[in-house]
Amino acid sequence: MATAIWKGYVRLLEKFPLRTMSVTTDLNFHYQVLLMATGDCISQTVIERKSLKEYEGIRIGRFCVFGFCVFGPAMRGLYLVLDRLYAGKKLAALKMMAVDQVS
Repeated sequence: MATAIWKGYVRLLEKFPLRTMSVTTDLNFHYQVLLMATGDCISQTVIERKSLKEYEGIRIGRFCVFGFCVFGPAMRGLYLVLDRLYAGKKLAALKMMAVDQVS
């Protein structure tokens, strides 16, 4: 049964990679959504100096959707590429961190 589930997941991943990654996310993506929403709240409070009554909830929602559907999968893709490039190499974690911080 587990093999059949895995094969089905792989089939969906091959056919619909972005959708599948967006739906079958780990907590990392949920943190990305929270981070995007928090960033927009900070922007509305500190930069735009809005009060809580003036917050644009729709805008915060857009940032959440962007974090979940675009930014999260893009970062996952970047980390998969970094893992392929540096896995098993000397100072791999340091190199991956450097590329992540520069990109």
